[in-house]
Amino acid sequence: MSSVWHPTAVGTPDTLKAAGQEVAVSGKGRTLLVTGFSTGNVSSGVATVHFTNGQSRQVTLTLPNWLSGVASDTSVVVATSAYHQRHTQAYIGGPSTVVRVDEPARVFATKIDIPPAFEVSSMTLPQGSALVDEGLNIMDIAVGNLPVGLG
Repeated sequence: MSSVWHPTAVGTPDTLKAAGQEVAVSGKGRTLLVTGFSTGNVSSGVATVHFTNGQSRQVTLTLPNWLSGVASDTSVVVATSAYHQRHTQAYIGGPSTVVRVDEPARVFATKIDIPPAFEVSSMTLPQGSALVDEGLNIMDIAVGNLPVGLG
């Protein structure tokens, strides 16, 4: 499986906050891999996987908290950093600064099994939270075959 990590310049948004959006997904395989993390107290939600044959399936999407989360039965750590950067902005349209925060951060991946002979066409993300610092942050959604370590 391959996944694109932060395809844009540093300092530009690199995640999509889950808020019920439908995201187009293409590829063939037996696994749908969702990479990202949660912030705040919300670490899971119900998503819908849509298939090219017109069927769909609801699944629970779980991504642990990027600062305090740990691997579980449903997710693994795919990247760890000794520090992270926090953007600050006093008000909308105001000046923004980048501050280094010396505490570890993690990115996780969770897998969703795809039924044999089905092909994914899109995924509707969980509704999420209206709070700015709360919810699931998606970095990538990829279709392929089960990667080593996510068995």
